[in-house]
Amino acid sequence: MRADARPARRDATQEHMVGRWQIVDERLHAELVFDAAGGVAATRWPRSLVCISSGAANLDALVASDEIDVNGRWRSVDTDGGERLLIVIDSPERNVSIAPSVVLMPDDSSVLEITLAPSLDPDDRLTDQTARFEKMS
Repeated sequence: MRADARPARRDATQEHMVGRWQIVDERLHAELVFDAAGGVAATRWPRSLVCISSGAANLDALVASDEIDVNGRWRSVDTDGGERLLIVIDSPERNVSIAPSVVLMPDDSSVLEITLAPSLDPDDRLTDQTARFEKMS
């Protein structure tokens, strides 16, 4: 990919998803581990990151949230735009389905993005309204 290229959506295939992903914010320590059998383990997951109905609106609110360890399932969903990621987290409060974006960065790394405060225009999202996870292995 060219150095001046923009990030692009990546298909959520098993090849791209399996492994360890860590949140990209030095104040947080959340980690996701996707396995080949469709399981996902979330450690030090901020409870207000989609696990409760009054979820966090920005990263500062995530920092203030208590952390939990939860498990769930993941799968690729075939759409007109490619394979999208669907995660179902089995939270103590409620089961939650989320559909984060998987993004291929210009340096060929992968980033998983969970939007905290939805916007009608994805280009208007503020940086502090998206939890980003970088693939570590």
